[in-house]
Amino acid sequence: MTTIYPTSLNEADEREFRRLEREELRRARTTPPAFQLVDDIPGSGQFVGRRIPEQREQLIAFAKANRGRWVEYRSTEEDPFKSATQFAGAVRQGRIGFGPKGAFEAASRGGRLFVRFVGEGES
Repeated sequence: MTTIYPTSLNEADEREFRRLEREELRRARTTPPAFQLVDDIPGSGQFVGRRIPEQREQLIAFAKANRGRWVEYRSTEEDPFKSATQFAGAVRQGRIGFGPKGAFEAASRGGRLFVRFVGEGES
């Protein structure tokens, strides 16, 4: 590749100006606008668009059918979780499908997760 050197400072300034202009146009094409009109807004859930794994839905239904009884739940390929303690905290907060808050209790013991349905919780 041959490097072309400007013959004057004015020419160098013009090249730099054109380069900056091209860069600005490129950014304008790839950057979403700061605001735009929308027809509908998404729901207010923290995990909008995330699907609750079928296995977890089955656990929730099973726990509801066995109200007050502890159910051990294991991390699987379909519903993986790294920490039983963190998952239990999310259950107690009524998140990740276990809403409303207070409807489920959860505990972790030795890396094992236990969940139980106790009632409808907060509204």
